Amino acid sequence: MSEAVAARSVGAGPFSIFERMVAWRYLRSRRKETVISVIASISFLGIMLGVATLIVVMAVMNGFR
Repeated sequence: MSEAVAARSVGAGPFSIFERMVAWRYLRSRRKETVISVIASISFLGIMLGVATLIVVMAVMNGFR
């Protein structure tokens, strides 16, 4: 890896401002769009539980090596 690429990737954050703005728009609730907010929250929790489960399973499987 060159020094320019390494220096550029050190300061980069995981999400840009645009990505955070889009996520916040769909996660906050409005009176008209309550169903969308509930579905987005359920989806977010499902993804979070799936990733946590995957991390635990991989840790256990690596522990058996």
